[in-house]
Amino acid sequence: MYIGISTMLYEVSRSLDYLEKFDYMEKSGIKNIELSDVFNFQKNIIDAINAQELSVFSMHAEYENADISSPDEEKRNNGIEDAIKRIGYLKKLNGKLLVIHPGGWYSDRKEKNIRINNCISSLVHILNKARMGNIKIAIENLPAEFFGDDIEVVKHILYKAREIADSKNNSGICLDTGHGLLADNINDYLDYFYDDILSMHIHDNMGDNNGKRSEAEDDLHYVPGNGIIEWQNILNILSGKNYDGGFIFEIKKGQKGLEEVINEIKRFIDNNLFLKQNI
Repeated sequence: MYIGISTMLYEVSRSLDYLEKFDYMEKSGIKNIELSDVFNFQKNIIDAINAQELSVFSMHAEYENADISSPDEEKRNNGIEDAIKRIGYLKKLNGKLLVIHPGGWYSDRKEKNIRINNCISSLVHILNKARMGNIKIAIENLPAEFFGDDIEVVKHILYKAREIADSKNNSGICLDTGHGLLADNINDYLDYFYDDILSMHIHDNMGDNNGKRSEAEDDLHYVPGNGIIEWQNILNILSGKNYDGGFIFEIKKGQKGLEEVINEIKRFIDNNLFLKQNI
């Protein structure tokens, strides 16, 4: 298993440009990272990775100005081009996996079928590029009312894109626990999609409390244990099936200090034998 931390934790105003080192990371015992979507091959980040002998397990594709399902051709092409660029980054960094959102927020439900077809077409193109770089692609489940909140839609997109691109071995799912809680489908993914889960984004929240959904206000990205997800049930399932994919803590620092957050992550690992044995 690849237990890691997303560099989202180290972002300041959605930037990693001033990062000098991954403070307190060595304290956690974690050696894997996922590079968040604001990573753009900045030298300071590469230097910090090398100085602390960290391994890049995965990278997150752009999602703010890119959407591989969008009816807007420019936005859709931005998503495809960004994914292809990051496949190149991963190859240079000996990474394994690109995590990509199937789409974004959309208010016009009439777009659904258009988005499904666009997403499949975009993924086929991306999967063909990924295969040449020996990189795997993982589709991430999204919060309620985003395109990608419906497990049946995600299933159709993944299986159809696989069929067209002949890419079963390099495609799968990134199960985001916080998004799964908000869409009420964590257990559905663990049950139905278990064999397709290549990685997981690990974070917690307080459930859907009617925050502004278009901005995912309830998607708090807390350290596990600070919200309402039943973690022991999830860990029992993963342990019972000898899960060996990514287990990436995708945490927002909020008002807490870095050291405090890292300590909370470390406590969560130390209190779970399955995780502690796989660190």
